[in-house]
Amino acid sequence: MAAVPHGIAEQLPLTRRQVLAGAALLAGATAWPGIGQAQDAWPSRPIRVVVPYPAGGNTDLTAREIMGEVGRILNQSIIVDNKAGANGIIGTEAVAKSPADGYTVLVAIGAFTINPVLQKSLPYKVDDFEPVGLTGRVNLVLAASPVLPARSFAELVALGRSGMKLSYDSSGIGSALHLVGERISLATGIGALHVPYKGIAQSLPDIISGRVSFTINTVAALGPYIREGRLRPLAVLSKNRSAELPGVATIAEAGYPTLESYAWQGLLVPADTPQAVVTRLASAVATALSRQALRDKLVRMGTDPVSSSPAEFAAFLRDDQAKVREVVRATNLKAD
Repeated sequence: MAAVPHGIAEQLPLTRRQVLAGAALLAGATAWPGIGQAQDAWPSRPIRVVVPYPAGGNTDLTAREIMGEVGRILNQSIIVDNKAGANGIIGTEAVAKSPADGYTVLVAIGAFTINPVLQKSLPYKVDDFEPVGLTGRVNLVLAASPVLPARSFAELVALGRSGMKLSYDSSGIGSALHLVGERISLATGIGALHVPYKGIAQSLPDIISGRVSFTINTVAALGPYIREGRLRPLAVLSKNRSAELPGVATIAEAGYPTLESYAWQGLLVPADTPQAVVTRLASAVATALSRQALRDKLVRMGTDPVSSSPAEFAAFLRDDQAKVREVVRATNLKAD
């Protein structure tokens, strides 16, 4: 039903006013300070959440859990739309070109800050989006081949500095884990060679056998191989030790606090989305992430639930992209 202009409702018969009020309630209208009358009902229809990666992966599964809880809080359906391809560019472009009305949300990961630096041209700009908030961080671990004569991060650095040729894998040139590896190589001076693979499943045999020296990936992905003794953990890259690997020192404990790194996930909407809608969505996300049942589920999936305000997420994105630019300049990295 179209919005009734201000002043007309007061002139209608009481029964007509009651009909209008009933229709608004059925539409899920919610009073929210600062939203114009046209946005009072947000969300009055299902919200589409675009995951620019394939269904079934960690990004997709955690987004579904989080947004399912957000939908319950907002009392509205959430539709997850997987638009995979081009390292997240296809789905991201789709959101950039969507109406700025709060009904299309982007799930973003590290590629969001990497692509604008590495790609010569993109069908969208970072400014085409409004940050909503962080939703999670995933702990990373650096693990070496058991063949490599290094039992700590310090020993790995010593090997590289002594002239031993070291190498590490990633899922592709310009991937988030590739850039983490480059940062470590630059900061420590070990000169490790990057060897790109299609994914961890393809690279693991070479790492375990020693053809590749070490790998950087999530604790969840590498944990089983570490517990089986097929990989040797040398450092976790998070601020605190991992509950899954409590005996493994942090990168800060190894003497490199600036190399703290995570895989991250967050939410954005098209730029010019009404600020009150962004605020309400961010509040619903924060409420969802505060609920213990969801937090426990995310932790079991390997993600630490982390919420932030839109402003905090904006600052995080600026900082993350600055780190990307620094690595790209230092290495003259080109897109694959």
